[in-house]
Amino acid sequence: MPYLSNPALPFIREDYPGNRFENGQFLNDAHIEFEQTSFWEVVKWQIGKNPQKAEKKADEFILEVIPGADFVTDDRDLIVWLGHASFFIRLAGVSFLTDPCLRSLPMIPRKVGLPCEIRELKGIDYLLLSHGHRDHFDKPSLQKIIPNNFGIEALVPLKLG
Repeated sequence: MPYLSNPALPFIREDYPGNRFENGQFLNDAHIEFEQTSFWEVVKWQIGKNPQKAEKKADEFILEVIPGADFVTDDRDLIVWLGHASFFIRLAGVSFLTDPCLRSLPMIPRKVGLPCEIRELKGIDYLLLSHGHRDHFDKPSLQKIIPNNFGIEALVPLKLG
């Protein structure tokens, strides 16, 4: 089985082979063969019975958004939630932006807006991308963030660059 790893990174286990990587994609488990999901399987999944569907639809809890971009230039250590897995983090003067998906996606609408305009997110040192799913790696969000953050360094999983 082919595996892929970054040889420059140390591992806790010396016998760790890396992540399973076949046909240009990573696979989650060496014992399960994953197939591509067809369009009709997605439609069936969307319209099929879901025991939590009614509960989720009835849930009206929404966090209050405190508008403003002051956190961007604040010199204190802080964490600001920007929705889903997106956070603006500043620690010891170094700022990070995680998994920026700063807009609604098809079938995944944002429940609340951002506290500021995307163009106001400046001075970001590091962009952290955990994985390539569309709700964590949103190209239109990145296309707005990167031009406003000269020298930003992206930390991404293998093969996502």
